[in-house]
Amino acid sequence: MRNNLTKISIFVLMITIILSIYIMYNGLGLIKGLDFGAGSYYYTDIPNWDKIFFGEKSINLGTNHPILFFSAFFLWGIICYRFLCWMEKN
Repeated sequence: MRNNLTKISIFVLMITIILSIYIMYNGLGLIKGLDFGAGSYYYTDIPNWDKIFFGEKSINLGTNHPILFFSAFFLWGIICYRFLCWMEKN
């Protein structure tokens, strides 16, 4: 069984490497007209990146107060942590 899993893992790894090379060689997944070289994955290098990636149909929180959402996220984490600690004691 272990030998078969090793062979399957190597097969999946080889397929992944071949597909990765194919995708990189053919430039799949790139936005046409936006070639900024090696740093193109940094959105701040792209002029007007917010208009390109956050268009009219993108998700919008509808607020100008992101700190409120970060605070709610951390509060939710604290509540979940306290609940799990309580569950572990009981």
